[in-house]
Amino acid sequence: WRLCWTNDASFITGGGTTGVGGRPLCAMLAHWQQFQADKEPGAQTVEMIRNDNIGGLKTSALKGDWGLGESRLVEMYSRLEYGGALENTNKRDDEAELTFLGQRMRLMRTGKGFLRIYSKLSPAEVNADIRGW
Repeated sequence: WRLCWTNDASFITGGGTTGVGGRPLCAMLAHWQQFQADKEPGAQTVEMIRNDNIGGLKTSALKGDWGLGESRLVEMYSRLEYGGALENTNKRDDEAELTFLGQRMRLMRTGKGFLRIYSKLSPAEVNADIRGW
């Protein structure tokens, strides 16, 4: 799933779900999520980060698990990676209300009431998206 739109400016300026884009001289440029039941990690959020400290782009990723409950998505992350390397294993949980508009569009209403709109991509499309940066 690729983030297409949000009305939460603090999500963008604060560095997204990983928080890495909110660090000094960094910015989150793109955000993807994957949820799967048959492979580890079950939940993964990947963000493209522009890092002006090192003069380049790197991905940050939260990895963990997920669950569903009464139209709510619960994300339970236990690993943060930046540039492919482990950064920490601090636990982080997020919860949001879900609405699906067909097979390819997902609306997420965060606990703070903000809206995020995602479009569904295949794994190949996500990889091409990331390589395109």
